[in-house]
Amino acid sequence: MKKEILSLLAFWGAWTLNFNLKTDKYRNRLFDAYVRDKVDESKLEILAAAEVFG
Repeated sequence: MKKEILSLLAFWGAWTLNFNLKTDKYRNRLFDAYVRDKVDESKLEILAAAEVFG
């Protein structure tokens, strides 16, 4: 998969966990299991801002 798609999936995966479980404590586990070695986490903040403003 392209890095952009993986970044988007990582963002929405983390957002979904936080929204549904009302905690951010599983974010690192999600990233370790699926995307940490494939996604630049510093770009997730930019992606979050882009998603907010559509």
